[in-house]
Amino acid sequence: MAQSSSDLEPDNWCIRGENANFNPDITYAKFPTYFTLEFHHGGEFDDEPEFHYKGGKVDYNDKVNPDLFSVIIVNDMMQELGYSEEDVVIYNFREPGGMLESGLRCLGTDSDVLKLIKYAETTRTIEVYVQHIRTYPINDVNTKEGKHDEVNEPQYVDLSDDTSDNDSDKESSGDEDSGSVEGSDNNSDDEDSDYLVDEDHIVPEYDVDMDEFRAAVDFDVSDAGEDNEQADEEGSNEEVDLDNFDTFEDNTTLEQACNIIRKKKKKSKPTDDDPFFVGQQFTNRDEIKSLVKKHAIHSKRQLSIIRNESARFRVICLGQNINLGGCESNVDKTNQPTTSNGKSKRLKATCPWVLYISNVKKEGTWIVKTYLNKHTCLYTRDVKLCTISWLAKEIQPTIKSNPGIPIQALQDDLHRRLQVQVTRNQLFRAKSKALERVQGHYMAQYEKLRDYGEELLRSNPGSTVRIDVEPLCNPSSPTRQFRRMYVCLGALKQGFKLAGRPLLGLDGCFLKGPFPGQILTAVGVDANNGIYPVAYAVVEAETMSSWTWFLELLGQDFDIDANSYFCFISDRKKSLIPAVSKVFPRCEHRFCLRHIHENMKPRWKGELYKNLLWNCVAATTIQTGYFKY
Repeated sequence: MAQSSSDLEPDNWCIRGENANFNPDITYAKFPTYFTLEFHHGGEFDDEPEFHYKGGKVDYNDKVNPDLFSVIIVNDMMQELGYSEEDVVIYNFREPGGMLESGLRCLGTDSDVLKLIKYAETTRTIEVYVQHIRTYPINDVNTKEGKHDEVNEPQYVDLSDDTSDNDSDKESSGDEDSGSVEGSDNNSDDEDSDYLVDEDHIVPEYDVDMDEFRAAVDFDVSDAGEDNEQADEEGSNEEVDLDNFDTFEDNTTLEQACNIIRKKKKKSKPTDDDPFFVGQQFTNRDEIKSLVKKHAIHSKRQLSIIRNESARFRVICLGQNINLGGCESNVDKTNQPTTSNGKSKRLKATCPWVLYISNVKKEGTWIVKTYLNKHTCLYTRDVKLCTISWLAKEIQPTIKSNPGIPIQALQDDLHRRLQVQVTRNQLFRAKSKALERVQGHYMAQYEKLRDYGEELLRSNPGSTVRIDVEPLCNPSSPTRQFRRMYVCLGALKQGFKLAGRPLLGLDGCFLKGPFPGQILTAVGVDANNGIYPVAYAVVEAETMSSWTWFLELLGQDFDIDANSYFCFISDRKKSLIPAVSKVFPRCEHRFCLRHIHENMKPRWKGELYKNLLWNCVAATTIQTGYFKY
């Protein structure tokens, strides 16, 4: 039963009337920290055509004091709206400015209350949505005219061989025992005058349907991981109804009945809401883990894999229990489930949902032995099984079609489709893993450089490929480390020699990826004044050594010697100017005007200096008096 706030300090909140005039500026003038709760109750959430709260009513609770506000106060508000203390509900509030589909937050603990009060500091009204949970007893009990009908008790079967000989003795003894018990119960209240009944704290008791429990649980499963042999003898394929055990023959065992029910359920197809069933078979544990993670994320439940061994696989639910006055959960303990001696601590399930799968060594398959698909916990958006590896597998098709998609776009897409909480750091790591699966690992690609060079020489006759390596730090090591690579394709080489102008542009840029480096390029101009790529190289950095190595190979391919009259254009790189003077001392070395202007802009800004610079470049002679010093 929910706790009441009658013993606490009185609050000033009140329910607004239907036709009452309400002005927050006037009402909250003397109480700047007070706020209003907008209750949506009596309805339910619906996904079609879009996520919304269907049906119900809307009431306003004004003058809510944040210093006294708690979940207990919310319970009192629900009672004022006409609900009973025995009603089981879930409170959710929407973040101000957020969408209903992705902005709902649970309101069940003190930390949730503090979040709501923090949002109330910026806005006067907070929307609260009440989700009503309906509970049904297993057996219907009619209480008309104050009389209870007889409840059907669960039936049991004695599976021993001599049941027929002792039936009469058991019935006679059972009648005598029942009579004595009934007699003692009828006089217990009259004899004890001090017997008190706390009517406010009576917990209703429900009858448990043991037939349904037997149909869903395999009684042959031992928690010690022993090998379980399935009973599949001849003559056990007859149709058996576990709800009517009296119709069984004497030689029919419970194990045979469960196996028949399991075989029937094997023929059914699992759905997204219920992907497991007793008797379901899997080939390996990876398939089970993938399906458990998918089910936890789609159902938004806090499932936890507590046993992952070679013979057993067990999953329980550690979600927050439904309680009108608060929540109970083990989810905060999952990060440190260890004891003093370092061994793992067995977590206590807070929800009846359970899944147990064992490995049948003779068949080499995994079979679902126990499965109870019943949740009494709250939905959550922070699912612990939403790991980096699962996210990488989920976004891999998107990364394959659009490798440059931003992290924010991936986050919005996952929030819309799965409605789970995923951080940008998680998505960054997941995207890196997905890119590695789609494009391959960088280290593995560097290992194939020799094969890449051989393929270039085979497919492009006349090409030039040079790979420069250096020894490792250990001189005795037989392996070498990659340093540089030069590539000049044969078709481009022949084309530039035939129709290219004696002009080459030199530049470098950084490489992206986990391994640092730079790429050097040489670009010419064709007869149509278009860009004509000539050669490129991957080096460790733009140094004089790397530029000298690149220019020497470039001169060998295009027959440029030290006395050739050739023109090079660059961005005035400090390491490039001495390299060109060393390799080609007679060649012209000009500088790119755009780079010169970029260097001038920090000191001389504006179109005036830009136009003067272009006039100087376009001038063919030096005019006297043109410049004023």
